Amino acid sequence: MTDFGQPGGSGDPPVSDDALWNRVRDGDEQALGELFDRYADEVHAFAFRRTASWSIAEDVVQTTFVSTWQRLTQRDDERRMSEVRRALANGRPIKLG
Repeated sequence: MTDFGQPGGSGDPPVSDDALWNRVRDGDEQALGELFDRYADEVHAFAFRRTASWSIAEDVVQTTFVSTWQRLTQRDDERRMSEVRRALANGRPIKLG
């Protein structure tokens, strides 16, 4: 997966999560990739503890981030952003529809 929490080595200060969320909301796939790099390991570990299945946990990570992308690029709503942040923090996939 990723090397969570390690600096990229570019010498630039890290971009805040809020700035990345705003970029994702504006359709920036690279920003979602940066959030994935930061949080995929945590979501995977959470899902693995719940399912005891490495492959199911990988599916949860993929579903979480794909659903996040779909929801954030469909609705520009601060309330929804809060829901997404809470779901990611709790390792929950985001339901579509």
